[in-house]
Amino acid sequence: MMKLLFFIFCFFSLCVLSCQSQNKPINVQTTELAPNDSVQPIKQAPVQSDTLTSFPFLKGKNDIQMSAPDSLTIYGVLYHQSPQKPIVVLCHQAGSSKDEYAEIAPQLNALGFNCLAIDQRSGGNRLGGVNQTATAAEKKGKDTDYLAAEQDITTAVAFASGIYNKPVILLGSSYSASLALKIAKSNPEVSAVIAFSPGEYFSNRSETFVLQQMKGLDKPLFITSSKSEAPLCKAFFNAATSTNKMQFIPGGEGIHGARALWKSTPDNAEYWKELKDFLKKLQ
Repeated sequence: MMKLLFFIFCFFSLCVLSCQSQNKPINVQTTELAPNDSVQPIKQAPVQSDTLTSFPFLKGKNDIQMSAPDSLTIYGVLYHQSPQKPIVVLCHQAGSSKDEYAEIAPQLNALGFNCLAIDQRSGGNRLGGVNQTATAAEKKGKDTDYLAAEQDITTAVAFASGIYNKPVILLGSSYSASLALKIAKSNPEVSAVIAFSPGEYFSNRSETFVLQQMKGLDKPLFITSSKSEAPLCKAFFNAATSTNKMQFIPGGEGIHGARALWKSTPDNAEYWKELKDFLKKLQ
């Protein structure tokens, strides 16, 4: 009998404890912050704009193909640094190719500029490299005179301006410097011009064709040449109405075209110094 009573008592006690435990609130232990403590948010590493998938090119050299209005493929190399930096379109001299800028473009990159060097249909392999556009133009029977290459340059300008969403700085060498002056006069996608040895290379049109085409150019202008070419360049310089313009005449004989910037050119340092001073004003 005693055992039965003990068993009933234990059973009743367990039921009471169980009911109490079900009604008792859960005690959550918290840790209080000291007065000087604070919750620090997780810092996200800044996203580099070059890595955004919306920009189609990688940092460094990118092979480019564009289509001119007459459907000829224009070949080039984009020396990309950052979408935020200015873009310079580099155009070669007669008988040359985009490789005229193989050592110049990286130096412009270091100065804070993206660069697009192109092969024009009026060109060749004389200064090294292979002009793919000129080869393609010959195979297709396209006109390859100097003026025909204007559409190659305007195609590159539109391409570069489109991907960077800003006007371009147009740099020309010899006949392409003349075309750069002509194009910049009325093309809103060109913000400034750098002309190495421009001249009246379109005598089949007029002895003053380039001068008349670029007269009144009101965009920043840097013009240079060899010493013997300086008088004609002075005429172009005077015809421009920009308040930001400069002409550099080398102390020595200098050289024709953008080769003035090559390391192998004796006076390259003074050309670079003047060009850098001009470029600083554009950044």
